[in-house]
Amino acid sequence: MLFVCGTGAMLNEVILDGKAASVECELLVDTLVAHVQKDIFLNVCGDDFMFARAVMDSMSLKVRRL
Repeated sequence: MLFVCGTGAMLNEVILDGKAASVECELLVDTLVAHVQKDIFLNVCGDDFMFARAVMDSMSLKVRRL
């Protein structure tokens, strides 16, 4: 499955369940990728409903495309 991600796209949120995932990406343009530790990410989701909703929307769109 190939996803073309644009500005602000979330990558690898599939690893939130603690199971291994085989995900690979190739960058087509100059890109900055930010890394956030899982526990910090989950705490932010718990503290900010709008952020958590955006994460769910991103996951939902990817599932729908599959």
